[in-house]
Amino acid sequence: MPYNAFEMVRNAPETVIASVDDQLPALRARIAKLRRNLDLDADEETLASWAKELKDKVTNLARIEAKQKAIAASQSAQEEATELIARVPDEWDRMKFERKQRAIELLLDTVEVVGESAHFLRVAITWKLPIAHTKTLYVWRHDGTSYAWTSEEEDIVREHYPKTTMGEMLQLLPRRSWATIKRQAVSLQLHRTCGAPCTIPITLTMQDIAFMKAHRITSLDLKASVQVFYGDEDKDAYSWGHSRV
Repeated sequence: MPYNAFEMVRNAPETVIASVDDQLPALRARIAKLRRNLDLDADEETLASWAKELKDKVTNLARIEAKQKAIAASQSAQEEATELIARVPDEWDRMKFERKQRAIELLLDTVEVVGESAHFLRVAITWKLPIAHTKTLYVWRHDGTSYAWTSEEEDIVREHYPKTTMGEMLQLLPRRSWATIKRQAVSLQLHRTCGAPCTIPITLTMQDIAFMKAHRITSLDLKASVQVFYGDEDKDAYSWGHSRV
């Protein structure tokens, strides 16, 4: 984040707090006056009007004071987060577990995990202010997700496995790898007479292949049982690499 933008984000709560603080003296003074007025010898209509206004003002005061406390707490947390951002890169390995938990609590907003294919997950990590950035990672898992076979998929295996090429079978069952299709065929006691070769690795599905093409990942990149790839928005910053876990 550019310095000027960072300063604007950091100073924003102070501006809001000042705006809230400006409202409080006049509001409290009016509440005090209304309470005194209710002791005056006035007609019922006037007293009822003052009572209603007093109730509204007290409610508004409580709302503003709650907002003031929330903004102050947010500002305090943001200042702590800013301090942690400076320390985490050099001190993370030496930090106590509780301190690491606090850093994650202050800095992390949401984590969204979506299964893109049998073997790939998309993980979107959104950071709170002052970072205010979403980082996308793609996680390769060699074992992948074991989907339960549907009756429709089993019907496809029964009908096509004996005489259909491997490539065509993978197209018919895009979330299944050839290895899982063969295991299912064995369980269904099916035999195969078609042996046409296919260049697709037997552990990958067509959904995997489509995902890999979209994100410029090749089968040669898959070198570990669990592997993390940076998302598209980080390719320039991180030279589009991958890391093993």
